[in-house]
Amino acid sequence: MKRIAIALLLVMIATTAQATTIEDMQTGLVTIGDAVTLSGVVVTAARYNGVYVAEAPYGTYQQIWVYTGTDPMAVPGDMVDVAGTYAEYYDLSEVDGGTVSVVGSAVIPAPIVVPAATLVADGEPYESCIISIPDMMTVTAINSYGEWEVTALDGSVMIFDDFWFDDTTVALGDCYSNVTGALTYSYGAFKVEPFVDGITGCPVENESVSFGTMKSLYR
Repeated sequence: MKRIAIALLLVMIATTAQATTIEDMQTGLVTIGDAVTLSGVVVTAARYNGVYVAEAPYGTYQQIWVYTGTDPMAVPGDMVDVAGTYAEYYDLSEVDGGTVSVVGSAVIPAPIVVPAATLVADGEPYESCIISIPDMMTVTAINSYGEWEVTALDGSVMIFDDFWFDDTTVALGDCYSNVTGALTYSYGAFKVEPFVDGITGCPVENESVSFGTMKSLYR
């Protein structure tokens, strides 16, 4: 009887969710399939089937996607507790089957400012982070499945996706001066998910127009 009780206790310990950190998951210190909990993390972005959350001090390796499968009933700025299973969904680190409980509110962390060249060289530290890309960029290709490619002035090429942004408004040659959104990973590539209002167009230069030309416009 004692042996049975000890065995049951070991099973309970093995299956109990472990309190952990996002950084532990993002840097490989948590085993895939482990039950995990996060306490007091901040929602940085939300979608119909999950949320992005961040832990202080909100740097690299400190943000992650929580897949709930249904409306998480949380919005950016909510402080939440999360419980679920650590998973690698096609190499995207996430909390799978997560439950999200709102426990308070907090200031939404500022996006991490990161150049396009840095993301292209190594996007891993910024996976699931809210980022701001300050480069001048041009749309150079329209792909299928709501994706398009942009090229920065230094030649860095990135894939953008329509997680939130309406890809039907995108056209070849569009110029961006700044993009803010989430960095995700799918089908073997890092992709930028711009927010609905996360793309800033390039400034238009003022053209010199003569007084005579102006008069001719109103004849």
